[in-house]
Amino acid sequence: MSAGLALAAKPRAVRKASPRTGLIVTHDDELVRAVKRKDRGALERLAERMGPGHLGEALRRPDPIVVEAALTALPLARGSVLEIGAVADLLDSPNTALASLAARVLGELLDGAEPGALDDWEVPPDTIDRACSALRGLATRSDAPVTSRVAAISAVASASSICKASGELAALLRDPVAAVRRATALELRPEERRAAGALRDVVRDPERLVVSAAVATLCRNEPNEGNGAPASDAPTAPVIEAARVMANSRGTPVADAVEMLGCLARAATPADRQILDQLRRGPPSPLRDRATDLMGGPDRLTPQ
Repeated sequence: MSAGLALAAKPRAVRKASPRTGLIVTHDDELVRAVKRKDRGALERLAERMGPGHLGEALRRPDPIVVEAALTALPLARGSVLEIGAVADLLDSPNTALASLAARVLGELLDGAEPGALDDWEVPPDTIDRACSALRGLATRSDAPVTSRVAAISAVASASSICKASGELAALLRDPVAAVRRATALELRPEERRAAGALRDVVRDPERLVVSAAVATLCRNEPNEGNGAPASDAPTAPVIEAARVMANSRGTPVADAVEMLGCLARAATPADRQILDQLRRGPPSPLRDRATDLMGGPDRLTPQ
C-alpha cells in the first residue's frame, strides 16, 4: 500500500461495551439500516445484543425513524415484555404510523404465544392492565386516525387471552366509520354470545364489505371441529343465505369467501353441495382448496 493510500485509509472503529450490561453498544443507525434492508437475521442479532433495556431507551428517542426501528426489533428480543409500558405510551403518538405500529407490536407482545413470559419476567399486573386499556382506548377513540384504530382492534383481538373483555369491542359494530366496523367484525369471536348477536345484526349493514366480514366471521368455525361439535351456535338462515350469495361473488374479498364456505358445508343442502362441487372442480384458488377440504378430493365426488 502506498503512503498516500495509507494516509487516506480510515482507522477501524473500536466498539465499546456498555459498562452496565457488558454488551457491545449498538448505534441507532445500525438498527435503522437493518430495518430498511428488511434484514431479519441482522435484526435478530441486534435485538439480542441490545436487549429490551437498550431497545426501550431507543423507544424514547425524539427521532421517529429510530423509534420505528426499535419497535420493529423489540419482539425479537428476549424479555421484550418488559417494555410493554413503553410501547403502550406510543399509542398516543401524533405520528399515525408509529401509533399503528405500536398497537401491532403490543398485540404481538400480549398474544399469549409464550404463556409464562409475563410471570417469568415479573411484569407488574398494573402495567399489563394499562396496556390493555390503552389498546381498547385507541380502538374506541373516534378522533383517532382510522389506521391506528384498526391496528388497535386487531391487537386487542390478538391479546384476547391477556386483555379480557375483548367482547366489549362489539359496540364498534355501530361505529360511523365503515373500516372500523369491518375490522371489528373480522376480529370478534362468534363463540361469545354478545359478539355473536351483534354480528348477526351486522348482516343488515349498508356497507357490503362490513356485511362480508360479519358473515365470514360467523361462518368461520368448521363443522365437526375437535369433538365433533362446532365452537359456536349454528349460523342463522339469513347468515347462510348471505354466504350463498356472497361466497362466489366477484366483489367479495377472497379471505372472506373462503370462510363463508363453512356455512355452505354446514347447511349441506343440494344447492350448497353443488356450489362447493363446482368450486373444487375449478382452477387452482384458495376457494378450491377450501371446498376440497370441506367435501373431499375430486376422486371422491358423489353425484347429488
